[in-house]
Amino acid sequence: MTVLDSITITSETRCGSTVVTVAGEIDVYTAPALRDRLAEAAARTERDVVCDLSAVTYVDSTAIGVLVGAFKKVRTRPGQREMRMVAPTDPVRTVLRLTGLDRVFALHATADDALAAVPPDPPPAKDPSP
Repeated sequence: MTVLDSITITSETRCGSTVVTVAGEIDVYTAPALRDRLAEAAARTERDVVCDLSAVTYVDSTAIGVLVGAFKKVRTRPGQREMRMVAPTDPVRTVLRLTGLDRVFALHATADDALAAVPPDPPPAKDPSP
């Protein structure tokens, strides 16, 4: 768990995906901690990364850059499909809408909803030998 003066970040693995939960303000001072945690999640999980923003009260342009950077990392890793956002608060949702990112990120009401939306793993390839 990372705790700074105005942000708390936790992460856990659920259903093969990593859920990163953020509470407080994401700004120029706290964004580096979130960037590190999301990069770690993208590197270690084989499935989707879920970023729970339901307790975030403020984001600035640095925070948006961190979220977009994490999205790109998640999308380029083999086997990972999405970076899902959970329950953005009104201030966060407004910023996502104004920047057009509400159409980029998969938005969900709860972490359970986000995890339920993760597609199942594809079946293993069949052995072509007779």
